[in-house]
Amino acid sequence: MESSLSARVGLAHRGAQSQRNLPEYNEVYPDGFSLEEGPRPWARAFVLANYLRADYAKSTGFEPVLNAEGLQPGDIAAYEMGRYTNPSDASLSKPKDTGHTFVVIGFPSLVDPKTANYDGWGTLSDRAHKVVAVLTIDASSVPHFDPDARQNAQGELTLPPSAPYSGAKAGGIGTGTLWFALGEDGRVIQRRIGPHDKYTEVVIGAGRMKNVISLGPEVLDDEGNLVVEIFDNSPSQFAGDSYGRIPIDVTGQGGIRLVGGGRLTLNGRSDFSGGVTVDSGELVADSESALGTGDVDIRGGALTLSRAALGDAANLRLSDTLQDGTIHLGFSGRDIIHSLQIGDAVHRCGTWGSPDSGAMFTDSLFSGAGILQLAAEPIEGCTTNRTN
Repeated sequence: MESSLSARVGLAHRGAQSQRNLPEYNEVYPDGFSLEEGPRPWARAFVLANYLRADYAKSTGFEPVLNAEGLQPGDIAAYEMGRYTNPSDASLSKPKDTGHTFVVIGFPSLVDPKTANYDGWGTLSDRAHKVVAVLTIDASSVPHFDPDARQNAQGELTLPPSAPYSGAKAGGIGTGTLWFALGEDGRVIQRRIGPHDKYTEVVIGAGRMKNVISLGPEVLDDEGNLVVEIFDNSPSQFAGDSYGRIPIDVTGQGGIRLVGGGRLTLNGRSDFSGGVTVDSGELVADSESALGTGDVDIRGGALTLSRAALGDAANLRLSDTLQDGTIHLGFSGRDIIHSLQIGDAVHRCGTWGSPDSGAMFTDSLFSGAGILQLAAEPIEGCTTNRTN
């Protein structure tokens, strides 16, 4: 995702993913039932469902959506089933899957009770007030209700004309329709995946991304960072609709760490103080306060400053193994920072930039017309040989 919403999706997503490390998801119960979510690379559906219902989801980028009739395109939701709704209750069944996670891409529509097999072979709850159909993006090997982009004319899941790899199986990521039975308050009490499926009791959590994310302890790793991963193939739009340029404001004492190969764009009015670390991928700062007030450490990947976004008291640390031109100073004028470190060499004064920038000191790591002015020591006393 190359729009600013990549920041919203990436930051909020990793905030949700961090929940798998909480004690309640890493516990062994007296009857031997155990949860070991921490070592998993991704949070499973029941973890996300609980998170999206939690009060603190609001501080990590999500506004909980309680009434399923109010779902909107872009909302993220997950439901949990059986024992995963209450791990301490040994009387509940333990299903093969903990639940299901999906992104809403269409407004809910009411299912006509006269629809064939509306009650799912008599499995529709007596408490159900209505049934709604929701168009989603998800990953599944089970046919959904129409429209399901993964089905052929016979209602079966098929591979695309050109299989992505030899071991590919039918199903996978695509669009499909899910049915949800709602109680009188609009909350989901059952789900039905497709026309060959029965209604199953579930507990759901749904959230809508907001424009403010607070970097609190619930979402930070042991080093005080929110780890963000944006995938290389994340699209900048879907079905012709752009993800937009809505700013995201990040606040709090934590930091942001970018991993993976994609591009993360930040462009909000942010004041987080924990700094930014880039291990890989590309970080784009598209507002003057996008990077908060802390230090910026580029260990790999690339940094693009479309604005003079580094804090006046920030230290910029660059690995000397970065490729030439990967620190792109795409703004005009100067960006004042405290100091610059390239490899083991620390620089505290002078102006720095690309070979074509006109700065006092140049380095091939830089590209663009912008200039960094170091304020740790007076510029008047700076010479071409002065580093410390």
